[in-house]
Amino acid sequence: MDLRIAIVGCPNVGKSSLFNRLIGRKVSIVDSEAKVTRDRVEESFQLDKKNFILIDTAAVDLDSKRKIDIKAKNQTQAAVVSADTIFLVIDGKIGFSHSDDSLFRWLKKFNKPITILFNKSDTKEAKTNSEEIKPSLKPIISLSAEHNLGLEALHKHLQDFLQQKKKIFQSNVVPTIEAQIKISIVGRPNTGKSTLINTLVGEDRLLTDDLPGLTRDSVIVSWKCKGRRI
Repeated sequence: MDLRIAIVGCPNVGKSSLFNRLIGRKVSIVDSEAKVTRDRVEESFQLDKKNFILIDTAAVDLDSKRKIDIKAKNQTQAAVVSADTIFLVIDGKIGFSHSDDSLFRWLKKFNKPITILFNKSDTKEAKTNSEEIKPSLKPIISLSAEHNLGLEALHKHLQDFLQQKKKIFQSNVVPTIEAQIKISIVGRPNTGKSTLINTLVGEDRLLTDDLPGLTRDSVIVSWKCKGRRI
């Protein structure tokens, strides 16, 4: 059984940069524009010969009443519910903001282990801000996803977490590529690609709306049909 990790955070804290860094390739779109990621993106990676599933999520705006933000929040909530543990990413240059605190309290409702990742920690401001965080919010790991700093501490944290969950991984089996059918769904804007996928998998897996260009990332969706992994 793979350990599932949901990466959650406010807009522009570096969630997608961290996601790409951990899986070792650029999958999620990284941009200075806020709220680029809308659907949850799942990819697997290995650490110490153990398998992890990493979930990049849309930035959560708990106060927004916009339909697109509510749908994005629902996508993030689905990722959190399915995860074994949560990485709450904070912008180290800004520090633990009111929005971060609200998001932390929201995540606590799901009763999942939460690790705070102080991203962009290669600055003097970040070091000062990390020292001011309440002890009750720990564990805290300072890192810089963009500059590949502090990842060793994060890897060590994951390995320690694995030791606590050792029984879960005793029957860990890596699925073979040969056992899977791969399908690419391609089309022009607003032709119903995401709606088709949601219908096939039987859940609101991807955001749908009349707005063209809603899906931005290349999203891998896995489900079973008649016992076959697709």
